[in-house]
Amino acid sequence: MAKRKRRMKSGDFILVLITLGLVIFGIIMVFSASYYTSINKSGNPYSYLIKDTVWAMLGLGAMLVTATVDYRFYSKIAKPVMIISVILLVLLFTPLGEERNYATRWLGVGGITIMPGELAKPAAIIFTSWFLSRDPKIIKSLTKGVVPLFVLCGVYGGLIILQPNLSTAITVCIIIIGIMFAAGLNYIYLGGLVGVGALGICTLIIT
Repeated sequence: MAKRKRRMKSGDFILVLITLGLVIFGIIMVFSASYYTSINKSGNPYSYLIKDTVWAMLGLGAMLVTATVDYRFYSKIAKPVMIISVILLVLLFTPLGEERNYATRWLGVGGITIMPGELAKPAAIIFTSWFLSRDPKIIKSLTKGVVPLFVLCGVYGGLIILQPNLSTAITVCIIIIGIMFAAGLNYIYLGGLVGVGALGICTLIIT
C-alpha cells in the first residue's frame, strides 16, 4: 500500500513538473514572438511577458487551491456547473453577448466580461468525469453512456461554433471524448465519434 502511494505521489509530481514546463515554455515563446509588437504598442518590450507571468502565477495559485479540495466535492457540483455553462453559452446570443472582430464570444455585465467557451472546458471535465465515475461499466453501454455524452459534445460544440469559435469547440469535444477513452470507450464507438465529428467539421468548412 505504501509503495502504491509513493508511485501515485511520484506520478502527480511528474505531472506538475510537465505542466509547469509547458507553461514556462509557452511564456517564453509568446515573449519571443511578441517582443517587437510589445515595443510598438506600449514602448515596453516586457509588457506581454509581465502580463503572462502574472496570469501564470494566478493559475498556479488556483491549481494549488483546487488540489486541496476533496474530489467528492466536484461530484456535488457537476450537474449545476454543466447547466450553468450551457446557459452562459446560450446567453451569448442575447443582448448580453458582445461582438468583437466579427465573433460573439464574450458576455458583458457591468463592465465585466467573461468567455463562456473557456468556462465550458472545466465544466466538461467535471461533468464527464462525474457521469462516468458513477458506474465504471456505463461507458460500455451505447445508450446509457456513449450517446448522452455524444449529445453533450453536440450541445457544447454547436453553441461554441455558432459564436463562431471552431478551435474551442474542437477542444471541448476532444476533452469529453478523451475522458471517455480513458474510461474504456470501445474503439468502434471512438471511431464513430471521430468520424461524425470530422464529417461535421468538413460540412461547416464547406458551407
